[in-house]
This record gives sequence, structure tokens and C-alpha cells, in this order.
Amino acid sequence: MVKDSELYGIKIINLETILTKNVFTTYLPISASIYMSDKGIPTTYLKREESGLVISQTRFEELLGIRSSDFSRISWNSEGRKSSFGKSIRAPGIDMLPVFGRRELIELEVKLTVVPTYAKEKTTEMIIRQNTQFNFAERLCYYYGDFFEKDMDFDKIKNFLEENWLRQNPFIVHGLWKTIRDTPKLDRKNTLDVVVISDFAYLHMLLSAPQTKGMITGAAKTRIGRVVDLIIGWINEYKNQGKMIYKGPLEGSKDHLKITLYPVDYKPELKSVFNNLRLSYEDLLKIVPKKSIKALSPERRLDASLYFALAAEES
Repeated sequence: MVKDSELYGIKIINLETILTKNVFTTYLPISASIYMSDKGIPTTYLKREESGLVISQTRFEELLGIRSSDFSRISWNSEGRKSSFGKSIRAPGIDMLPVFGRRELIELEVKLTVVPTYAKEKTTEMIIRQNTQFNFAERLCYYYGDFFEKDMDFDKIKNFLEENWLRQNPFIVHGLWKTIRDTPKLDRKNTLDVVVISDFAYLHMLLSAPQTKGMITGAAKTRIGRVVDLIIGWINEYKNQGKMIYKGPLEGSKDHLKITLYPVDYKPELKSVFNNLRLSYEDLLKIVPKKSIKALSPERRLDASLYFALAAEES
């Protein structure tokens, strides 16, 4: 369906509307990325290099492998599935699959989080659920599976990361919006921004986190440690059985976890990026037209902040 005016730059979608709970917060970071590209504002890209995590600047269209003039012809498909991921069984869709003509571009997880979060010293957070971990394991297998052995373990996946970091691709589009301290009032100067995180940067964070709850051999795994084990298990299933099976809680999953990641724990310089968002409230109103704000049901925190900020202006 063509949607020419609900959000900036989003011309074609696979839904009736963007302006519903959860869907809006998925599309907003994509829309903001297109807006920034049109305004000549580079995308902040967190990637993994030989020295570790690196913050760089690039263009959103370059990360997608297209030209900026192509944005208007992309179909932005929510909960999409790549046709080449055919060995996955009962797999969940990923947040966003952009399609250009007949070409499926890179599949993307999308996050939208507030600055500051409740743990103010952490600046902001990302909550990652198990369906995303499966999508991430798919990414590793279908993109990089030829570099994996049939009996992958923690050390081998770490060696893979060290030896292949030049092959990384964008994975998470992390939108950020900022309030005045912990109030619902929008920071009108530093309102919105986007950071893209590569698949190898995300893997680096998972592998760098504590895997166990103590230094004793055989100590209980942390949540992230259990997630890493799940990902390695899916990789080995793919390498040994030629398939990957996703199981939800009602389908016998023994571990159905969500984890909270604080990116500043792994790259402290991100704190400055997160505290100095580059788009203003005026920019936000160009990305989300007033009529779209009025159509939102203020159920989520950002929806409510936008809705009531506009209502106060027009009263």
C-alpha cells in the first residue's frame, strides 16, 4: 500500500497504516534516517573494527546499498522474511525488510528508546527479545555460515568475530528521543537521532558481557550468557542439520528470554552521542506531520509526549 504522508519519506508499506501501537515506533527511526539523509546529516554507525567498537559516520543509503534517490521506491515491509532464509522453520519476521523492486535489501531490527532511561548513568537501553536473537542467529548463518565449523562454541564464535570483522553489515536501527530529565516533556533542542549498529558490533557486545554470575567454574549463566548459548545452539543446528527451528514458549522452548543492553557499557563515548541528539522538535514535526500526531493513540510514552506537546501548542 502507498502511504505518502503519514511519516516523512515512507512511500510504500505492507500495512494499512503506520499510525498504530508498536508499528509507529518501528517506522519512526526509518523515517528519521531518510530525513537525515535528505538533509545531508550523516548516520552514526557503531561497528566492530580490529581495535574494538568504533563510532563512525556514513550515509543511510550506503548502508542499504542504494542511492538516496531510491528511497521513494522502496517498500518498507514490517515483520518481513527474506526469501533466501528458506531453511528456517516457524521463524518470526524481523522488524523491517526493505524491498527495492524485486531486490530484498538487508533485513533490520528497529529500536526506539528514550534518553535518559531510568538508570540515568546508562543514558539509554535496548531490550532484545528472543525472536530477535533468532533473527540474529539467522543473519549469522545465512550471511556468514561458510566461516563456521560444525561444532561452534564460545571461543570459536569469538575467533570468527576477530577474523572476519571486515564482512559486517548493519543490523539494528536504534532511534533515540530525549526528554527533559525524567519528565515526559520533550527536549526541543535535542529531540531525536538515529544510531545504526552493525551485526558484529552487536555480537561484540554479547560476547563482551559477563557470561556467568561468578568466577567459579560451572557458575550459573547470566541472561546474556544463556542467550549466547542459544545463538550458538541455533548455529550448530543449522550447520549439522541444515535447518533452524524457532520455538516459542508454547512450543517447548526451554529458554525464552529478553535481555537489556546498555550500549554505553561497551562504548562509553556513546554517552555524548546519546545526550546530544541532532534533530530538534521542529525537525520532528517535519518527520511526523501534525495530522499524524493527532491520529496517534497516546498509549506509548513517545506517542503521549508528542500528542500532548502538540495539544499544548494549539490550545
